[in-house]
Amino acid sequence: MIQLASRLTLSSPAGMGASPPASKGGDADTMDLHPLQPESLQGSHALIVSEHGLGLFGALIRHGCLAATCLRPSARSEVAAYDLAFFPDITPDTALEQVIRQARRAIVPSGRLVARISGDSTGRTTRGLVRRLKLHGFTGVRTRAVPCWTLVWAERPIMGAASLPANLSHGRIT
Repeated sequence: MIQLASRLTLSSPAGMGASPPASKGGDADTMDLHPLQPESLQGSHALIVSEHGLGLFGALIRHGCLAATCLRPSARSEVAAYDLAFFPDITPDTALEQVIRQARRAIVPSGRLVARISGDSTGRTTRGLVRRLKLHGFTGVRTRAVPCWTLVWAERPIMGAASLPANLSHGRIT
């Protein structure tokens, strides 16, 4: 199914024997997949929230994703429909609360979020995203910095709000 206005979806047929050949682009397509161990993508449903996510879109399908959807940041995702949500275009100008809302809406409990932050020479955007993820109950929040960008990934706990930190009281850390 393809919706050109705000969403592009591709599903790989169940039992498809061979995956499409890897692109010659290399790093641009697979860089965001590294912390996920590409073999863990088998059979998953992924969401890419980006204006320019087709390279990642293709890489996910090539690595065994059962289905991938590329969604513009201004569009709303389906509720609890994805095992993985990728946000590859986060910059210091990105509204981080909107990223968190979209992730919480889209990711199933025990699903994962992966964000690539670029243009953050001070680390302020990375720290802000990490802090917000933890405040909204995401667990296993990790970062990895490489030249030009930082990768942040986290898991949405199965228990939802019940797994918020014990020191969270009335919306404030005590």
